[in-house]
Amino acid sequence: MHPSQLKDNTPKPVTATAKNKIWTIFFAIMYPIITVFGLLFTGIVAVFSAISRICVFILRLIKK
Repeated sequence: MHPSQLKDNTPKPVTATAKNKIWTIFFAIMYPIITVFGLLFTGIVAVFSAISRICVFILRLIKK
């Protein structure tokens, strides 16, 4: 095989398509909202976990 027939495997520069630009803008706008939702969800789970632990503690006191 002649060297000029070898496949060129050098990385090509990535061109940003309109779809990629829209996704990047959408993600940049939505990221804070997603982060706040995640933090709120974690906080809600922590609160219910604490309530559950308190209930178990009280029930164990009553059972004795």
